[in-house]
Amino acid sequence: MNVIRNDWWVTPVWEVQTDFDNEFNEKLSDEIYNIAKDIKSGKDRNPKNSLWDYDTPHLTTIKKEILRIASDTVLKSIEEAQQLNLKLEYSMGWVNVKGPGEFIEAHAHNDCSLVATYYIRAKKNCGDIVFLNTKHILDEKGNFIHRDSSNLDHIRITPIEGKLVLFPAYVIHQVDENKSNALRISLST
Repeated sequence: MNVIRNDWWVTPVWEVQTDFDNEFNEKLSDEIYNIAKDIKSGKDRNPKNSLWDYDTPHLTTIKKEILRIASDTVLKSIEEAQQLNLKLEYSMGWVNVKGPGEFIEAHAHNDCSLVATYYIRAKKNCGDIVFLNTKHILDEKGNFIHRDSSNLDHIRITPIEGKLVLFPAYVIHQVDENKSNALRISLST
């Protein structure tokens, strides 16, 4: 497993190429599809609030691995987290499925501390994740200094199947348009 810590700005962003292969991702994708199919058909009469609440073999495996990687890479690199003996836990898990021409607008996650995205299917030109540097438009309290975001610095990470990207939840990010002819499928938490 290859771990890269990108210290682009004040906030690091971690990239981890996991050891999960295409066979694992296909089985994970099948499990997620079956969950969605059961919800849509009404077979699952009590849909869960989070994907993590479903107990399937590959979903359970990736859930445990994301938590392990996040604890080993993020918590171990933050001195205060070690001193406080902090432990990570999941709040939500969901899947993003984007077809050709689809994208995800700029946003952040204010309901958690850390975000992780795992790429299940990611063909060439399926849409980079883009992190926006708001340093010049926000003050240290998160208030706008000015609202012109047209010239923000940004960093791109190209999705690769089996890659896990971890970053603080307050980092504003977006996903470029899927310019491939295939679905881009990622699991986020």
